[in-house]
This record gives sequence, structure tokens and C-alpha cells, in this order.
Amino acid sequence: MHIEAERSELNSAAKQQQQKNIWLTVVAVIALMALFLGLFLNKALRAEQFDKQSLRQNGVLVFEQARQVKSFTLIDENQHEFSKDQLLGKTSFIFFGFTHCPDICPTSLSELARFYKKLNTEQQLQTQLLFVSLDPERDTPAVLKPYVAYFETSFKALSGDFTELMKFSRNVNIAFNKVALADGYTIDHSAQVVILNKHGDYAGFIKAPLEPEFLARAFPSINAQMHQ
Repeated sequence: MHIEAERSELNSAAKQQQQKNIWLTVVAVIALMALFLGLFLNKALRAEQFDKQSLRQNGVLVFEQARQVKSFTLIDENQHEFSKDQLLGKTSFIFFGFTHCPDICPTSLSELARFYKKLNTEQQLQTQLLFVSLDPERDTPAVLKPYVAYFETSFKALSGDFTELMKFSRNVNIAFNKVALADGYTIDHSAQVVILNKHGDYAGFIKAPLEPEFLARAFPSINAQMHQ
């Protein structure tokens, strides 16, 4: 009887130890899963960081110091006056072109629209998309309004007096030239996208072709680099 009691006690102790080991294993597995889940969520929620060199390698050049944009006066697609005041408070991405452009203009506007759609709501509120026509003779507000809305309803379009267009384009290093054709004319122009900071000053540019997915991922870094 004494031996059986000892065996019973040993079996009971073994079962308790086994249950304890199982419990410790379960707790360890849960803790490990929680750790991996935390690391995953942290990586998913944390914005990627891109320094100036990384941005440059992907076609985005942010200046060490923004260059002042002098005052100008243009007309938007709703025939309202548009000046430097309308550039304040948002990061502006600007493409200079013309509606008769057969390729680079519609392609660049489509890519800018794709980039904008990939931003979250808060980022979109910080962003302004502008199309500046270098062909005021043909690109009136009535022409520009449906043209930019086709790509993205948030786009604004600017045109106006040629002297004012020259003033603005030179401020941001955009070169263009009117070229005669047998049946009219075309406009040769730079294909880069100009970036203005929240003070309305020239802070950098993006080389063509644009990469909407990368630009959306890099948007926080671009903003941070411009406003250091």
C-alpha cells in the first residue's frame, strides 16, 4: 500500500509538472506571437524614411535650401486670380505643359494623379497639384478646366499673361520654346515636375518618368526634407 501511494504521488506530481510545462509552452508561444505581431504592425505603420541621396537615386531632388519664388499673377481654370498666396500652406507639385501636347503632358499628369490617389486623406489635404499651361493663346480657362479634371478633379490649371508665365517659369527653372510647324506650332518644354514647399518657394523637382508608387511612399520624407 505504501508503494502504491508513493507511485500515485509520483504520477500526480508528474502530471502537475507536465501541465505546468504545457502551460509555460503556451505562454511562451503566445508571447512570441505577440512579439512578431508587434514588430509587423510597427513596420506596417511606420513611414519609410528616405534621405536626400535615396530620393535623388529615384529621381527626386530636394534642395539644401529652397529658392524664393517671386510674386506673380495668373488665372486659374475658374477664371480666378492665382498668385503666390495660393501656394502657401501646402506642398505643390507643378507640371508645365500645354493641352495640345501629344505624349509627355498627358503621361505626366496621369502619373501625378495616380500618385495623389495613393496618398491618405491627411496627406492629400497637405498637397496641391497644378498644371501650368505654356500656351495661353490656345489654353483658355474654358479649355483647361475639363482637360485637368479628366486626370484628377483636384488638379488646378493656370494660364494667363505671357509675361507672367515667363516670370513664374523662370523662377522655377522651367525652359520652354514655341516652335513653328507647317500646320501651326508646338511648345518644347522641360518635363520635370516642380516641387514648392509650404512657403510657396522652389524646393526641388522630380525627373521624368515619374514613379507614382515610390512618390507616395516617399511623400513624408520629401515633406520632411523640404521643411527641416
